[in-house]
Amino acid sequence: MKAKRIGMTLVIVILLFGMIPGTADGEQKEKGYRARVRLSVIAAERIHRQIMDFMAIDLKKLGDVILTDKNFDWHLAVTGVELLTAEGKRTGVAISTVIMEPVPEPVVRSIITVLEKEGSTPAALEALKSKQLVEVKSSWLRADTDTAIRQLCRGIIADFDAQYLQPERMKDQRRHQQ
Repeated sequence: MKAKRIGMTLVIVILLFGMIPGTADGEQKEKGYRARVRLSVIAAERIHRQIMDFMAIDLKKLGDVILTDKNFDWHLAVTGVELLTAEGKRTGVAISTVIMEPVPEPVVRSIITVLEKEGSTPAALEALKSKQLVEVKSSWLRADTDTAIRQLCRGIIADFDAQYLQPERMKDQRRHQQ
């Protein structure tokens, strides 16, 4: 009888916990800056998972980054390449990172309006309307020894944080102080 009561209580607690906003979707609902980042990695199978995991870990460690493929604020498009000797021995790794930011919707609408007035082709306008426009903010190429994938990824995320996320945090903080 006592075990049945404990089981029922546990079920109720689980159900109640599931109704708390933000707990079911795994996303925290705290105030403050949140960056939604898309991370895409193209690389040889042997290094793909390492690059993806290391970068994801470092982004999450920042504490205010949500990894997503939809409605992102930033897109890190990463390409990893193994550096090989003529004999096929891997001696290093090169990682190219392109940092992109979506163009705000009002700007896209303005562009479409101007192109419509200028008589742009319907196919071009339809393509523009159906794609998300992004602005390339920066591109980096880094290379190091075979054992330095972890350090390369850590450095890329640290620089992304310093150059792009930190200024956004400061803007957000100033907005909330006013």
